[in-house]
Amino acid sequence: MEPRSRQRSRSTLTEGSLSIVLLAEGASEADEIARSLSKLKSGRLIRFHCARDLVANIPTARVDMVVLAADDSPACIRQVLRWTRRQWFRCLPLVVGWRGGGAMEQAARENGALFFLRPVSSDSWNTVMMGVLRYQGYKLSNA
Repeated sequence: MEPRSRQRSRSTLTEGSLSIVLLAEGASEADEIARSLSKLKSGRLIRFHCARDLVANIPTARVDMVVLAADDSPACIRQVLRWTRRQWFRCLPLVVGWRGGGAMEQAARENGALFFLRPVSSDSWNTVMMGVLRYQGYKLSNA
């Protein structure tokens, strides 16, 4: 049986539209991701302040990338990454943190996520988004 989000999403996604879920308390990552999406001229950013909000309001559209940028504990990150993998098994998980080499980075990498250190450059966001678009098989008109 497919996850709920995948069952409902087939008719809701327009081709070439990148869908990103962001868990972040502050606005800095949201602003950077929004700027990168505007360069692509297509896509949506769905922002939540915490994992509890995401679980209570599961997006019905296909999700291509999940960005965890809240300062959560490594245990919480592990749990959210496992949950997102069950919901959207083809999405790219990405964790943003302040320090590398610690428990947060280990939790991210053990659960198949990329790990970026803050501040994340706009070039890094652009590169990741283009990679996700290509991986998901979207047709790129401006690439």
